[in-house]
Amino acid sequence: MPQIDRPEDAPGAFHDVWNAHDMQAFGTLFHDDASFVNRFTHHGRGVEAIIALHAPLHETIYRDSHRENMLIDATPIRDDVTVVHFWSRRHAGPAHPAGPHAVDTLILAVLTRNEGKWHIQAPENVTLTDPRTGENLLRAWRHEPAPRTLPITPLTRPAKSPVPAPATAPPPHHGWRARSTTCPVRPAFPG
Repeated sequence: MPQIDRPEDAPGAFHDVWNAHDMQAFGTLFHDDASFVNRFTHHGRGVEAIIALHAPLHETIYRDSHRENMLIDATPIRDDVTVVHFWSRRHAGPAHPAGPHAVDTLILAVLTRNEGKWHIQAPENVTLTDPRTGENLLRAWRHEPAPRTLPITPLTRPAKSPVPAPATAPPPHHGWRARSTTCPVRPAFPG
């Protein structure tokens, strides 16, 4: 069974069991009372619920998928609690109704150590999308490490007579709009 010896090992352990499509092994990465929020905002509490959330997918549309994870950072909160962020790219195969494609997500996971063993207590998986169009985004594949901080496009108040946004863009939120029409978050991901 997989084991997380250090919080920094969580991304590798996560993609190893995902790629083996062994959801019982996947469940061993989590504390018994862990909660999981997937990229579709489905919430499961407890290992059995987490397995139940993933097993049907791995028996069907994700049966030929594989995942690649890359650690961004691990921030200790206490000696027995660490917050881990990691990039994750899931490659779907021909079994997926949309056919072969990739989806990039950012995973935030709280890991806790109990009786000397690290387990995931609370992960949340967020799909990278352009907030103005809803389009899924893929990170650039580069050989340099991901930046420690990501650039953020500043928001500006529109002028009194703003130029209408393109038809494909959603309306500004609460009177604010981004200066750029492209997503500023394109971190590196080794190829």
